[in-house]
This record gives sequence, C-alpha cells and structure tokens, in this order.
Amino acid sequence: MNSNEDAIGKTDDSSLSFGRRCGLFASIAIVGLAFDLWSKSYMFSKLGLPGKRPFELWWIIEDFFGFQTAVNQGALFGIGQGGSSFFAIFSGVALLAIAFWFIKSDGWRSRWLTVCLAAVTAGILGNLYDRLGLWHPTDTFADNYSNFAYGVRDFILFTYQGHVWPNFNIADCLLVCGAIMLGISSFRREATGKQPMNEAKAT
Repeated sequence: MNSNEDAIGKTDDSSLSFGRRCGLFASIAIVGLAFDLWSKSYMFSKLGLPGKRPFELWWIIEDFFGFQTAVNQGALFGIGQGGSSFFAIFSGVALLAIAFWFIKSDGWRSRWLTVCLAAVTAGILGNLYDRLGLWHPTDTFADNYSNFAYGVRDFILFTYQGHVWPNFNIADCLLVCGAIMLGISSFRREATGKQPMNEAKAT
C-alpha cells in the first residue's frame, strides 16, 4: 500500500512506530491548542469583553472580515445557548472517543487520521478550557467577567452584504477542518470500496 492511499485515511504500512505517531498527534494538538488560547487572550486583551470594548470592531477588510469579541455560552457558531455544562461534558466524552479511535481502533496507522483527530482534539480542548472557566480577562475588564464565565471566547467576524456570520475562533476552525478531513476519508473509502481502517490489517 503506498503513501497516496494513506493520504485519504486508509491503513498506512509505513515504518512509523506507534510512538512516533503519538508524537505527531501530540505536536499538532499542542500547537493548535496553544495558538487558539494565545489568539483568544491577545484579542480579548486588545478589544476587551463584549459591552466593555475600547474598540467596537477591528476591520481587516472593511465590511467583510475583522475581529470583534463575543462570548458564546453554546456550541459551535452559537448553537445551543446556555448549555455550557452539557457541552463541557460532551467534550470530555468526545475526547475519550478520539483516544479509543486513535489507540484501540488503529487510527494511529494512518497519517491522515492522525492529523485530523489531532486537529479535532486541539479544537475540543481549546473550547473546553473556556467552558471550564479557566480563562480570565485583563484587570481592565474584570468587573464584567462574571457575566461571561464558562463561555467560549470568539473573535473572528465575517460579514457579507449585511449578513453576519456568528463569531468564531481558532478552535472552531480546527474542529471544522478536522471534521471535513474525516468526511473526505470516509467518502473516499466508500468510493474505492476499501475496508474501514479498523477492519483492515496492517502489514
């Protein structure tokens, strides 16, 4: 089986060991998580909490792309407002499922799955950090923090012809990209009639 097959999520027969796959997984997850947490901290320290902003909007491309802080008490893109506790528990369950898939179901044998599962893990951890109330604003805005505790920090804003997309963050991007990669892997396996990874035998 060649490396091109692995690129779409099939079992990889490369010489990489389980330990090296874990290293790749951990590197992607740690870098993704660190970038997410840093970007949130930077944007919220610069723009402030919603309602306490020194700057209402920071446009990069006028009326299309910019930064604006928001705190989301729901899930991805504002779905399920007020369910922070539920989504925190769900995140924990999802992390356990990813660990099982990666270790017990031989997900580590595929570079593709290693990368996409690591991206999803980084996204889950980034938002779970916020849902557990582990983030704190700068002292300038601390008086308003209690209104946003256990919410997820969002700051990326897209608008088009008056339509505003719900604010999101780097963790959301990682989750979406990882999910798309998983979908591509599943679609390509079905299209080529290959066995799912956990049914394929490693060489």
